[in-house]
Amino acid sequence: MVQQPHNNICAISIHGQDDNDGTGSGILINSKKGLVLTHASLLQTFLSKDSKILKHLHSTGFVKGEDLGQISGVTIIFPSNLFYLNGSEKLLKQRLSLSALNSNLQVDSSHFDKFSGSIMSVFKCYSLQKIVHKLLPSDNWKFIDNVSEDLKKNSNQKEVSLYVLLPCFVLLKLRNWTPLETNFLAKDSASIVQGDMVEICATPFGTLNPEIFLNSRSRGIVSNVVGERNVLILTDARGIPGSEGGALFICDRKQRYLVGMIIASLCWRINEWIGLTMAASITEILDSLKGHYSKSACHNSLTNMQLYFGALNNEYRMLPITNSVPLVSVGNTWGSGVLLNSGQRLVLTCSHVLKGSDVEKVKLYLNNNQTPVDVDIVHQAPLSSHFDLGLLSMTTEQSPEQKDKNALLEVPDISEGDFVYVVGHAIFGQRYNMTPSVTSGVVSKVITINRVPVMIQTTCAVHAGASGGGVFDQKGRLVAVVVSNTKDTASNASYPHINMCIPMMTIAPVINEYIKTGDVYVLNKLVIENKLVKRLWSLSQEVTLESK
Repeated sequence: MVQQPHNNICAISIHGQDDNDGTGSGILINSKKGLVLTHASLLQTFLSKDSKILKHLHSTGFVKGEDLGQISGVTIIFPSNLFYLNGSEKLLKQRLSLSALNSNLQVDSSHFDKFSGSIMSVFKCYSLQKIVHKLLPSDNWKFIDNVSEDLKKNSNQKEVSLYVLLPCFVLLKLRNWTPLETNFLAKDSASIVQGDMVEICATPFGTLNPEIFLNSRSRGIVSNVVGERNVLILTDARGIPGSEGGALFICDRKQRYLVGMIIASLCWRINEWIGLTMAASITEILDSLKGHYSKSACHNSLTNMQLYFGALNNEYRMLPITNSVPLVSVGNTWGSGVLLNSGQRLVLTCSHVLKGSDVEKVKLYLNNNQTPVDVDIVHQAPLSSHFDLGLLSMTTEQSPEQKDKNALLEVPDISEGDFVYVVGHAIFGQRYNMTPSVTSGVVSKVITINRVPVMIQTTCAVHAGASGGGVFDQKGRLVAVVVSNTKDTASNASYPHINMCIPMMTIAPVINEYIKTGDVYVLNKLVIENKLVKRLWSLSQEVTLESK
């Protein structure tokens, strides 16, 4: 039978001889043999002090558990099956009544079960390492809480060990384990696409307080995928320290398919907090594990998960809106744009994305194509304007089949609480040859002046490079243009989930007038120098807009 997949997720604590612990989450990959898989970041506390083992792992990709002399023990915590066994309906009802709070029933032991275990091996996933070195270079990326005073001590050494351990995983063996004839479904990450709904099941803060946090869940979407068989998965689902080693599931109606393992919940790029969680493909991890054990007789029985090859329900798949968001490049900087129509090939972007265009040529990269498309700047708002907008026109036709070049923009109404997507070339520039990233959220605020919308805020994660990208509704209709997220000038921390966007419902009439008349002077109406609008977009001295 197929078990509830969340019951296979656990919290793990690895104990050291000097009272140091490493804690996180894990996945039971073989319920018959009691084999648990987790991420190697749990060993960071120990291996940052043992350069010999760390160098051996880095060079050979494999370390036996018996060689980890600093490890004194392993504790694994699973959710208890008491609620699901023996039809204990009476006990369940008692639990759900207030009177149970005054009873002598010991609920702590019934919420979870503890097991001891041992480390079998630490191994590297080489396909993941390849992407990590290319996409996440150590001089730009950090994977620690750089605010924590504890981690500031010996931070360089810890950062090095975390970076080495990022593509590595740990195989654990449970002691005194009763074999179970259950398994759950996994899905090859090669089949997932941006916008697929995902769910994280992991334990924030590891084993610190399992009564509260064991196997907490968060949902989001696949923001981007990179590498062979999508070995690296980026999601906007919430990740908390301690979630490393936890499960990333693809959602298909009520069914959950394991697709990845969380490898990083806190990511910093050039001092910018990246509000995305990183996961590694479970199929790539398991293939690497079997490769390391290929000469062993047990390599074919390391897991009893069933790999599901069927298609996901289309109900949970977003419209292909990523093709309408090209990358806009000016010299060494880049941003995003949004295709407005097929006939005139108009692209809407931010004026600050075009900064430096008087010296450098503006290049447009469509649909992940490495060959840029030539464009002319039709409109670029001056710095004094507070509708930070630019309009580009492609100088060549891209397809023999063109729609009506006079097709006008149809802009839907937008309200606070509406579900939206942000699509933009955030974080990664043109040299990475990636599709734009997608993040999900809601419209948190619509700010109006004299009943005219002048700003939209969303909870979608927005990062450097997303400026000029689009905010789309669930039907794939453009509702706003991304300008920036916010930054606290006192702490220098950015807030990717608080961002400012220009409403299409306000600017679309002007653009439609230009489409109908071809008169570029019409676009001067987009230049807004209203004092109240200026104050809104300038915010305050404590929190300022951070241009991307």
